[in-house]
Amino acid sequence: MTLGALTVLVSAAIVVGVPWWQARRELAHGVELVAAGRYRSAVRTLVHAVAASPDSARAHYYLGFAYARMGMRAGAARQLAAAARLGGDGPIGAMARRELAAAGDADADTDADAGHQDNPDTEGSMR
Repeated sequence: MTLGALTVLVSAAIVVGVPWWQARRELAHGVELVAAGRYRSAVRTLVHAVAASPDSARAHYYLGFAYARMGMRAGAARQLAAAARLGGDGPIGAMARRELAAAGDADADTDADAGHQDNPDTEGSMR
């Protein structure tokens, strides 16, 4: 999926709206897809979760995480920055800042993060 197509998808999700009760289901499914390494499908699902719950640090984190794993650095940076801001000093905020730092390190040395697969659900309670 191209960045342009994702932008259209995000815009459509925001205009159409996703009911708040569906946001939890979208987020849970998106997290499962990320855990399974199905990042493209996760992005499609998590875009809806972010649109329905724009103040959810967790939704932004997982969307940013999926973008990062797909090599979409600009989208990842935006979502992870939002997660860091919304997550504050909590576990999501800390993990988002760590991902942002790792992305910066990877830009400086593309091998710096080789083989690193972080499992975002292993630290703290995020549910």
